[in-house]
Amino acid sequence: MDEKIIKKNAVPVIAAMITALAFSFTGLPMDGNTSVEKMSDVYNGLGCTSLLAWILLLILYVKGWEGYRKYRNWQAHVLAVIFSAGMLLGTSYFTNGNWDFLFGAKKQILISAGCFIGFYIICDMGITYFWRIPEMEFFRKACGRIPAREEEVMWFRLAKISMIIGWTPFILAFLPGSIPADGFRQLDVFLGAMPLDNHHPWVLTMIMGGLLTLGKTIWCYNFGVFLIVIVFTSVEIWCYSAVVRYLYRWKAPKWILFGTVLLFAFVPIFGSYAQAVIKDGLYTAVITLYFAVYIDICHSFSKRKAVYLFLLGISVCLTRNNGIHLVLPSLILLFFFLVKGARKYAFIVAVCVFACYLGVEKGVAPALGVAPGSRCEMLSVPFQQTARYLREYPDDVTASEKKAINRILDYDVLAEKYNPELSDPVKITFRFRDDDNDPKLDGYMKDYFKAWFAMFRRHPGVYVQATLNNTYSYNDPFHMGRGQQGVYRFYIDKLYQKKSGIDVSYVGPKKIQYLFRLYDELWMRAPGLGLILSAGTYTWLTLLLMGYLLVKKQWKKLLIFAIPVLNILICLVSPVNGLIRYMWPVMTIMPMLFWWILQPAPKTSSN
Repeated sequence: MDEKIIKKNAVPVIAAMITALAFSFTGLPMDGNTSVEKMSDVYNGLGCTSLLAWILLLILYVKGWEGYRKYRNWQAHVLAVIFSAGMLLGTSYFTNGNWDFLFGAKKQILISAGCFIGFYIICDMGITYFWRIPEMEFFRKACGRIPAREEEVMWFRLAKISMIIGWTPFILAFLPGSIPADGFRQLDVFLGAMPLDNHHPWVLTMIMGGLLTLGKTIWCYNFGVFLIVIVFTSVEIWCYSAVVRYLYRWKAPKWILFGTVLLFAFVPIFGSYAQAVIKDGLYTAVITLYFAVYIDICHSFSKRKAVYLFLLGISVCLTRNNGIHLVLPSLILLFFFLVKGARKYAFIVAVCVFACYLGVEKGVAPALGVAPGSRCEMLSVPFQQTARYLREYPDDVTASEKKAINRILDYDVLAEKYNPELSDPVKITFRFRDDDNDPKLDGYMKDYFKAWFAMFRRHPGVYVQATLNNTYSYNDPFHMGRGQQGVYRFYIDKLYQKKSGIDVSYVGPKKIQYLFRLYDELWMRAPGLGLILSAGTYTWLTLLLMGYLLVKKQWKKLLIFAIPVLNILICLVSPVNGLIRYMWPVMTIMPMLFWWILQPAPKTSSN
């Protein structure tokens, strides 16, 4: 009997040890010069935390190994490989700024292979059981607890009141409101301190500037800033409350409703951005409501809903420049989701959104003298690759390549300014930021990309590393990017304030503001809670939910994932590594995605 128990548990015990060992490596590479005395820098499995982790893994693996072997599938294996690779790369780039933890030396390749196996086992097992949860009895009972019909107004009000309670302390602590660089730039553009352009959505710039001017006319600039904060916050609270109402109408279980209210009201990113003059809070709220209406149309179509979708779609496009890249593809896919009688309306909505967007950006904007945004905003990836190349191989650049690069970027400072997790220091050297329509630019860009490709052929690894270093936090929830100091916008930008001379300052005590900053930072570093504010968490959840639909062979329901997938892809070419502000829309639509995968495939009909 004892021999059977030993044989049965031998594999999970060994697997638990391998996983515990994998988590014990610090991420520093081991080379031939690593002495025995310095091994603790590379590997440290001592301490209460490591012991507790190993005990928990041992219990988990021994108890769950049989079920894992029974229910695992190839889809889980594929995702486990992706997640494990993301964790390995995240560990290496967070610690070293390169992939030396994986490929630094022959010994290191063996170490990284062992870590990969340990990460793979726990990821594969976790994914397998995650996909089993909807079929477990306790979960079915939880999903069976749906609110009563007459509670719709109650949930709408509960959401509004909860957000007012959760956000108001931030607004009061930072009165009249923080104005970070992006927001202050928009105000400066409106006031004529900077050229009128579409670097940030110009329609939103006009709205923000109009509210600022109204407040200044009534009282002072401080009141104008407060007016922007209050108007934007009111719209955001209404949007999120409407999302909760949609979840109620869809008969979402109470745990999803309560979880959604708690997310919107008390996760600090919402209150922290509510007090800031910046486009992201408003954009995220609008696209979240757009997604709710989008799902509602997929569930049951009506012409009135199509009108709502159009209005929200164009609002998304006008509150963030890349909004069109999410809205238009999602509307095209909606055409294939709906039944024949309703498809023409999806086509009409897509055409109307695109036509209105073109009318505003290509018709009205030029007529008002609004210059287009600089093309350098779309070139973060190649610019970062060029800068890293010059840092790693400064002597392997031909004279013609140097000339081509120098016409576009300031060649002499690229290597020095290169920040592996933030492309702004490199982009700021773009020589045509204020003259993007220069006729010479197209020819110079063509020469630049010729040089870029030639350098890639000589050292392709540098380009791969530059991209991985600028994106690893979007693929690894456990290592937050360090491209920007501080996730939250608790400041009034002094540089842009000098341009326009706007007299704005905080009126609250600094000690109270310090407590809120401390609270946000502690939340980000708290076990479990920190994962809610990690961009990589939402990449993983998106892939997990899509994988579940693949396992269940619900192919058509995957079409709804166009918006989160496109948002993640935009993050991967964004200027900042692992910025939760860029991944925020995926966070806010996550409760609806959970509800969506739990529902039977809707039979869409035309009403």
